Amino acid sequence: MIISGYWANLLVCTPAWIRVSVDNHNRFVLANLRATEEIKSSHGKPDFKLKHSLAALEKGIVKIETEPDYMRAMNTKNLMKYAGMFYDSDWIVLRNETDTDFLTSDNPVAFHDQGPWRGGKPGLPRYLPVSRKFCLYCETGRNGRLDQEPDFRAPPKGHVRFATLSAASGVDRINDAVIQCAEDIVLSSQKTDSLGPLVDKYSSHKVCNEFIKMKLKDGFFFAMRTRVCDPNALT
Repeated sequence: MIISGYWANLLVCTPAWIRVSVDNHNRFVLANLRATEEIKSSHGKPDFKLKHSLAALEKGIVKIETEPDYMRAMNTKNLMKYAGMFYDSDWIVLRNETDTDFLTSDNPVAFHDQGPWRGGKPGLPRYLPVSRKFCLYCETGRNGRLDQEPDFRAPPKGHVRFATLSAASGVDRINDAVIQCAEDIVLSSQKTDSLGPLVDKYSSHKVCNEFIKMKLKDGFFFAMRTRVCDPNALT
């Protein structure tokens, strides 16, 4: 339970996730305004005040700004649900037996970009390096779910396994994810000449959400996909 809460806090309360949360809220507000205007107009009941407001937004006369403290409070409110998600998920404790240490960052819960549709998988595998030689791995979605109220009195639904990384390539793969998910700072316990070029390589990568909008018969469907990539490359 303690580690689940620690993991949840690092997942949703870091500067990176507050930034993502603010951007999500701004985009959903704008998308809802546009959808409302389109639906009203299609039913022959145009809202001219809404049309003028959207025109002002498009021209940059006004803009939507969500207070970061508001999203920080909302994320904190849902913290126990995230803790429950990790509590009931399957974990693997990875022991690093190579000469290459695990990295960490100012956004330490890391993941690899799964592409637009995550290959059809509902969960998003995540890493949390807890020391230079140990890293936690968790794939949420099978047992741990955000749409269920957590019950910390019951035994965890998931299982904990242990594995060893004896090849540097495995550690490098996790470190690549850590660097890509970092907001501003990457931390290393050892000096290495290869770290600087690697950080430069992924300097444009950020944790972000790809917005999905689908028009339905009587409305719209909105959703987000969590990505780590160059935000400018998203459609």
